[in-house]
Amino acid sequence: MGAIAATAGSVFPSLVIVMVIAAALNNFAELPIVQHAFGAIRVVVGVLIVNAVAGMWKKSVVDKFCAVIAVAAFLLSAILGVSPVWIVLGAVLLGAAMPVIKGAVIK
Repeated sequence: MGAIAATAGSVFPSLVIVMVIAAALNNFAELPIVQHAFGAIRVVVGVLIVNAVAGMWKKSVVDKFCAVIAVAAFLLSAILGVSPVWIVLGAVLLGAAMPVIKGAVIK
């Protein structure tokens, strides 16, 4: 019961603030300045996502095998529309098999 109360105490203030902002923005959503502001926010969010991907790439892709997995995951998701769940499961299997695959390639 205490965990529920602690969670509610942590979530409730943020929830109230977001609901108040959403209600206020709903009244002003048709104004051109608000629409332009949200357009700018979309651009900034896109840049933040690109920065996060670049940072993850630098830390995660340490060799050619990892680069192939990363590019394949991107292509499967972006072009073929494969569910991320299947991509993650496939990457887990490939990562677990990496020592065997690398051993076979090296020899």
